[in-house]
Amino acid sequence: MPERTGDSVRRKILVASCDGQDGKVLVDRVQGAGYKAVVCAAADQLLETAVSSHPDLIVIEFPGDELRRCNTLERLGDDGRTKPIPVLVLRRKGQELDGVAASDMDSMCWPVGANEFATRVRAMLRIAYGDEPGTTAAYRDALTRVYNRRFF
Repeated sequence: MPERTGDSVRRKILVASCDGQDGKVLVDRVQGAGYKAVVCAAADQLLETAVSSHPDLIVIEFPGDELRRCNTLERLGDDGRTKPIPVLVLRRKGQELDGVAASDMDSMCWPVGANEFATRVRAMLRIAYGDEPGTTAAYRDALTRVYNRRFF
């Protein structure tokens, strides 16, 4: 759930990374972009953390074999409580990911620059929730998660 601060909304992003250094970099980038960060360090705990923390976006940086072993992406997409939450999967160059074709999941190569990462996060939040002015033509209803205006 977004956190209200005055007239603006501060979005919460769940950062999931098993690598301590990469996880710290991601948290710093999330906070540097003005969002609140929640951390999960184990792929098998990601679903439970997502359900309990109610994030607005999930950023995952786990090795592909760990994601497959825990069925992490499939579990997020199958659970009704987490299905509406957009997911950004950070992958190493050449790494193939199963399950990224699901709706509301996107992927990009890691490592990535701070500006490119912040731009992708803002775009995903804007598409999912209509956060910025002028984007109301493509926003989703908070309850049904269905576009309630024409989407181009």
